[in-house]
Amino acid sequence: MSSYKKKSKWLPGVLVLLLLLGIATFAALRFGIEGLALAPTGPDNVLVVLALPGEDGVILPRVAKQYRVIDQKAYEEPIDLTRSHAIPGTSFSQLRDVYSFEGGRGLARAVSRSMPLPAYIVLTVDDLQTLLGEERFTIETPEHMDVYDGVQLYTFRPGQEMALDASQTVALFMGVEYLSEPSRQTVAFDGGREVIRLLSAERLDYSLVETDLSPEEYEVFLQNLVASGN
Repeated sequence: MSSYKKKSKWLPGVLVLLLLLGIATFAALRFGIEGLALAPTGPDNVLVVLALPGEDGVILPRVAKQYRVIDQKAYEEPIDLTRSHAIPGTSFSQLRDVYSFEGGRGLARAVSRSMPLPAYIVLTVDDLQTLLGEERFTIETPEHMDVYDGVQLYTFRPGQEMALDASQTVALFMGVEYLSEPSRQTVAFDGGREVIRLLSAERLDYSLVETDLSPEEYEVFLQNLVASGN
C-alpha cells in the first residue's frame, strides 16, 4: 500500500515533465525546419544571357556571361557566342545559334561542354526596357557605327561613353556584327557587365524572366551579384 502511494505521489510530476519535453521538442522541430526554409541554397553556376533581335528580326543571344558563385559571391566568366559550335542537321555553326533551336536550356548545355550544367537566365528586349526604366544602358564603342533598323538611323561614335535607351541598345548590338573581332569582343564584354549591373540594381521580377531557377534561387543569385559588387 505504501509503495503504491509513493508511485502515485511522483506520477503528476513525471507527467508534467513529459508534457514540457513534448512541447519543447515540437517547438524545436517546428521552428527549426521553418528556419531552414528561410535560408535556401542559391545556385553556384548560372549563365546570364541578353537575347535581342537582329536586322532580320531573329532573336539571338548578343551577350552572355557565366557566373560561378563561391562564398556567396559571383565571379564572371565571359562567353564567346561566336565560337564554333555545330548544330546537327543545319548549316548553323556558332554557339549563339543554339538558342534558336533549343532555347536557354540548350544554350546552357552547349556552354557547359563537359562541365556541370549551369542554370540560365535569359533577358529579352522587354526585360531590357523594364530594367532601364529611367536608367540608361551605359557603354562605349571602339569604332564608329551607323546602324539603320528599318525605321531610324543610329550613329555611335567611338571614344565616348553613351547613355542608351532600349531601342538604341538593340541598334548598337545590330551594328556590332560589322565591327572587327577585337571590337566585337570588347562591346560584348562591356555590354555583359552593364546587363548585370542593371539586373542586380533593379531587381527584375522573377515572373518576367526566362529561367530554370526557382524564385528563391533567383533571389539568392541577385543577392550574390550585389555582394560581388556587380
